[in-house]
Amino acid sequence: DLEKMQEQNARLITVDDRAIADQDNISLDFCGSVDGEEFPGGKSENYNLVVGSNTFIPGFEEQLIGMKIGEEKDVKVTFPEEYNSDDLKGKEAVFAVKINEIKEKQLPAIDDEFVKDTTEFDTLDELKNDIKAKLVDQKKKHAEDTMKNEVVEKLAENLEVEIPEVMVKNEIENMMKDFEYNLSYQGMDLKTYFQYTGSSKELMEEQMKDDAEKRVRISLAVE
Repeated sequence: DLEKMQEQNARLITVDDRAIADQDNISLDFCGSVDGEEFPGGKSENYNLVVGSNTFIPGFEEQLIGMKIGEEKDVKVTFPEEYNSDDLKGKEAVFAVKINEIKEKQLPAIDDEFVKDTTEFDTLDELKNDIKAKLVDQKKKHAEDTMKNEVVEKLAENLEVEIPEVMVKNEIENMMKDFEYNLSYQGMDLKTYFQYTGSSKELMEEQMKDDAEKRVRISLAVE
């Protein structure tokens, strides 16, 4: 919990005296091409990226480490064979990139002053005691929830019923909506996610199918 508080109160500090390191927040321009021809969606200016977040094609972000502000470089990568664009899957690409800004995360010191400024407590010891008490309660609740889940899952396993395909399909749609909603908090949409991970809506839905069927089975068992 203390680490979460640090993260929540962290600041991004612009740095100009060193090269890019893993986990830096950077702003860059890039323009991708295959066989010398630019491709749709492969160009952007002042794109914000956390190095090491695996947002881009595998191998792209690693090649940015060591670059400095204002530096330009050709980053060579290969699109995955399972990429969602037939025109790009398995193709070698070159991204002309330019680094505009580098920021690093600065965590505040956890001391009495920090605690007093960010919580209702006056000292670090008071906060630690409160966290400890809450952790005990959480463990008790977790144990109870685990027992309940085990009972429900065992019930679902022994449920003899044919699972309607439409119910599984609806559950997959709900799971996709939840995933898209979570992506929006990261400033990304499904189209961008698929573009940079090489996945697709069809592939994700297929991967979600077993979990969706399990959720429907548990729901029917509880009813």
